[in-house]
Amino acid sequence: MTVNDYDAVYQLWINTLGMGLNDIDDSYQGIEHMLTHNPTLSFVAENEYKKS
Repeated sequence: MTVNDYDAVYQLWINTLGMGLNDIDDSYQGIEHMLTHNPTLSFVAENEYKKS
């Protein structure tokens, strides 16, 4: 995962029932900080299939 993935990941998070978010840790700045210190910790899986 890179900070370039944040907007799509955040949209997934806020649209996932029961997902708990933290205003500080899950903010753009919080995720950017975490990724800077742990660059290989997080991953993003993408599917190119999109419904019409």
